[in-house]
Amino acid sequence: MLAAHPGFAPAHEVLWSANFRLGKYEEAFSHAVRGLADPEVVEVLQEAYPETGYAGAMRRAAEMLVARSQQQYVSPMQVALLFAHAGDSPQVLEWLNRAVDLHDTQIVYAPMRPDFEELWDQPGFLEVMRRINLPA
Repeated sequence: MLAAHPGFAPAHEVLWSANFRLGKYEEAFSHAVRGLADPEVVEVLQEAYPETGYAGAMRRAAEMLVARSQQQYVSPMQVALLFAHAGDSPQVLEWLNRAVDLHDTQIVYAPMRPDFEELWDQPGFLEVMRRINLPA
């Protein structure tokens, strides 16, 4: 797909997740900045990455979205995803619960997204799945 359409964001998102789970953070970062639609998030990632590395850049982007969420709607799933890539499980669970509270339609994909795989058997994640009536 990327050979035919190098800017196809959904393909970059899949490769972002796959490379993250494989521990290939440089490749994951490359696909993240090409797959994310928010130019401000991409800018934060690109500025933070050389200084803080992969997890630090993801955390800074997540924190920027948290700050933005005080002024306007921000997808809680996007925040949860960035915190997952930062390795911050408590924040991931907090934002997954917000996704349920705010009826973010993307929450139904949480039990299938490899980004959240480390949480799939955790009580907090199982509770989120119970809240949306999905088997975990």
